[in-house]
Parts: sequence; C-alpha cells; structure tokens
Amino acid sequence: MKKIRFKIREFLNKHEMYYLNIKYSDFDYWLRRTFKYFWQRGYRGWAENDTWGLDSYLTKVIYESIDYLASYTNGYPGIYKSFEEWQNKLKEVSQAFKDYEEYSNKSIERLKLLEKEYNIEQYDPKIHKDFISFLNKKEKLPSDVYQKYYIEEDRIFKDIKDRMKTLIDIYEGLWD
Repeated sequence: MKKIRFKIREFLNKHEMYYLNIKYSDFDYWLRRTFKYFWQRGYRGWAENDTWGLDSYLTKVIYESIDYLASYTNGYPGIYKSFEEWQNKLKEVSQAFKDYEEYSNKSIERLKLLEKEYNIEQYDPKIHKDFISFLNKKEKLPSDVYQKYYIEEDRIFKDIKDRMKTLIDIYEGLWD
C-alpha cells in the first residue's frame, strides 16, 4: 500500500496535478475517502458524499444521461411521430436540467454582485472572526431590491421547473 501511495504522489507531483492543496499527512486520508466514494458509486450507484448535495448530483446525472441517450439512441416510443421529435424532446429535458444546475450555481453569485453594487460588506475570514456575529451585524439589501431579486429568481426557477416536469411525460420511454 505504501508503494501505491508513493507512486500516486510521485505521479501527481510529476504532472503538476497536485492541485488539491492538501498536506502529505492528509493525503492518505484523502486517498482512502476518494477510493471509498469511488467504490460506493460503483457498488450502489451513489456515494455518501453525493447526498450532501443530492439535488446537484441528481441534476447532473439526469441531464448528462438524457443528453447521452439523445445522442446515441436508435429507437423511439410509439407515441412520437418521428425519431427527430423524440430526440428533440430528450434534448429539451436535458437542457432544462442543465439550466437548473447552471442557474442554481449562479444564484449566490448574483446575490453577492447585487450586494457589492450596494456597497454591502462581504464576509472575509481574515477580517471577521465569527461568521454568525458577522451575519447579525451585516447590513441588508434594501427590501425593494431584495424583493425584486427574489421575484425574478422565482420567475426563472418556475420556468425551469416547468420544463423539468417534461421528464414525467417521457419517463416510460427512457430506454435505448
């Protein structure tokens, strides 16, 4: 096992892929966890760390799987008039899930940009000692701006979620 660890470290250093910023003392722990999660995904289809953000994990699995199916399928359910119609429906569902992932990841970034625009101080661990006390003292966005932001968020998410519901309509046809 020591030889394997050494070889992996050597490979990562040689190819400048040791981007994880972990100390060598933590490397063994990281390596055990990585293999554990790899084994869990292979054995049962998901790993413990996938449940920490299950919505993101499932969203990515669904859009990548359906996108692959749309590209490589060679048949279509009888309720569709043509193969192209089926492929377009699959691509539509895949795009809805991809939009959901992209938009939900950018949601916090948009809020931070809005706060920056209104000169609201951002949390910095070097300056602020305690995150909770920072939140209690932090200035808030003006309520009308905050409300507009969430109204727009809700509108966009509602549109994406409505498109995601198409998965229910095609669910029985997800085969190749």
